[in-house]
Amino acid sequence: MKKIVILPSKLCQISVLTLRYLTLLFSFSYSTTLIAAPIDNGCFNNEWIAITAKHSSSCPRAYGWTESKLFSAHQVDGNPSLESYCQYKKLLGHNGNNTPPTELQKLIDKGLLKKNIQRNCVVVGGLASAIDHKAVLESQLKLQTGKSEIPNISKERYPVRLAIIDSLPTAELYPENNSTNSPHGASLTEIARFLLCEQTKEVCLAQITSQLALAYIAELREDEYHIFRDDFQGGYFGSLTDLSLAIQNETSAWKSGKQNKKLILNLSLGWNGDVWGGTTTNPIDYPAAVKSVFDSIVSARCHGALIIAAAGNKSKTETQDFQAMLPARWAKFPSPSKEDCLQYGIKLVPEERKNSKNESILDSLVYGVSGIDALGNPLANSRKNSNATITAFGDHAALQNTTATNTEVLTGSSVSTVVVSSIASLVWGYRPELSATELMSLVYDAGEPLKFNADFQPPTPRPLVAKRASMCSALLKACKDNSCPAPNHCNWQKQMGDLTGTGLMNSPATANYNLNSFSACKTSQSDCNAIENGSIAISPWTTPQPDSDACPNCMVSLQSHTMIMQTNASYGGSITDPKLLIGEALFDLPPFSPGDKIMITDLPNSIDSNNLFFSYMVNDSFREWVPILVSE
Repeated sequence: MKKIVILPSKLCQISVLTLRYLTLLFSFSYSTTLIAAPIDNGCFNNEWIAITAKHSSSCPRAYGWTESKLFSAHQVDGNPSLESYCQYKKLLGHNGNNTPPTELQKLIDKGLLKKNIQRNCVVVGGLASAIDHKAVLESQLKLQTGKSEIPNISKERYPVRLAIIDSLPTAELYPENNSTNSPHGASLTEIARFLLCEQTKEVCLAQITSQLALAYIAELREDEYHIFRDDFQGGYFGSLTDLSLAIQNETSAWKSGKQNKKLILNLSLGWNGDVWGGTTTNPIDYPAAVKSVFDSIVSARCHGALIIAAAGNKSKTETQDFQAMLPARWAKFPSPSKEDCLQYGIKLVPEERKNSKNESILDSLVYGVSGIDALGNPLANSRKNSNATITAFGDHAALQNTTATNTEVLTGSSVSTVVVSSIASLVWGYRPELSATELMSLVYDAGEPLKFNADFQPPTPRPLVAKRASMCSALLKACKDNSCPAPNHCNWQKQMGDLTGTGLMNSPATANYNLNSFSACKTSQSDCNAIENGSIAISPWTTPQPDSDACPNCMVSLQSHTMIMQTNASYGGSITDPKLLIGEALFDLPPFSPGDKIMITDLPNSIDSNNLFFSYMVNDSFREWVPILVSE
């Protein structure tokens, strides 16, 4: 088993928090190798989150530990719930299990801390799979989101602030930074700009900003996995408290200069609640770090913000893919009442007007979103039982020209979530009198019904059919009284993109194969296991972050029954045991080198796009799954 160590930060990009670590580390050694406590099962052994049992302006002290308030006085802003969170750190970790350290257990026994103390866990990650092909799918994104059918932006609109809480550095700290480690947050932000701005990007339907919640990076150095923060360029994954702090920071930034501006928080990220907590119906019992996220979301909602979160994608092992991820799964909770908000020290709550009998009332704390393809089917990488009430297109989203230097094609509920956030921004800008509940009820009612019900939904007595959200249909319904510029009509064109005439299909291949030449087995057989060596949904610390997927351009042409696998010459991970999954058939592929282009002919006449994957082992650590694009 490879050793895992944590590096506080890149040396050239040191935050205030890092300086404290560096002072301690250099006082013990003159070495330039910065080693802190290890991560065990995704959690810091030297960092615990606790809630004080009684209101106090300070955190109770524990011998050998450094205590501090999790939220600063500015972030708390009079909220007694957030004021009670404490963070305990020490230079060296303890035994690495979930049993509280002796020093902290004594504080629990004395009644100073609540029992739901929790290690701070690095379990929050982005929810889209990246494919490094950018040029030919932009028109499909524009068509399938309804962007192509809406009129030009009107100058008469209400200001809306759309915050992408993700891997992109905080915009107000690094406003000119267009270079990031992970393409996830940068790609989502570019999609939002594409949907909400005119071509020049000088006029937009929303102020698009960012808060960093995914700041950690894993790298392999001399057979050891090193984990460090990069607040300047962002990372690939984050801790639960990183997320709660990002939500609270964005809410505070919005409140300080909102000038009647609406706020939408886009959470295209999540964690596995079945592993890390947060799935029960009583939030009081949530582990402390999880509850800090819940409380931050409730606080933002009490101030009138709208929170939209991704339902999640398949993990590396299907045994834990049965439900939507958190915080999207908190759609089961209604929005906070006035009484709830008063407990958070917030006196003002937007009034919720009841809709007419012919309209739905989707009243949720969080609005979960899942992804569909151009035909209205759940995405190939969707989690089981995670279809949301509101869905949107999220299949191989690509842009030709971007401001950011590091973007990729994305497939997943992350894309669908930022599409719905963009739809909400569009409508709210023209209909600011709507509450967050009324707004999302309108987006749902305007949607196209799909052929399946939602697997999780707002607290309503009847099952709800899943619907496809669209910029065109939502604006058409919002402006039906001619109060804003409405489109003439909306037409959902259910068709896959046609890539057969591109260089991807026509350039020569390194190797040509017939599908029947590969050995295969049926996944229904006990000895045909396609998910061995799996890991939990978000566990990037098990392997260094590859710079992109091994197969940036994996595509099937339905016309020619041919598959193209254009592999990436600059892929940063080692690739072994490649396989191809078509329906229930798992094929063993020959070895290949990064940069090869493989063409496979004689594919079946009928192909289920929801069960079409290229699979491979990354660094002998876990099995990766790349959804394959289907072209006409």
